[in-house]
Amino acid sequence: MVYKRKWSLKCVGVDGMLTMISAWQKTSLMDSISKRMSDVYAKVAVSMTITTITDVLAFYTGTVSSFRSIQYFCIYTGATLLLLFL
Repeated sequence: MVYKRKWSLKCVGVDGMLTMISAWQKTSLMDSISKRMSDVYAKVAVSMTITTITDVLAFYTGTVSSFRSIQYFCIYTGATLLLLFL
């Protein structure tokens, strides 16, 4: 079960990574890296927050499952996503 959680966490993070890459490509090449990174974070902060909240809520809704293994998986994965975001 831990192996599957590791892969689900990697897959959940891909959308945030793609959003950041897209924002990075839209920054000016003449700016410093710290300026470019601050622009990227300013552009993607809201979308990444909303995505993380919906992902955590989706995993926590899995806790109503009648299967114990699914409940544990959803609790631990939701908590892990929440802690990684903070």
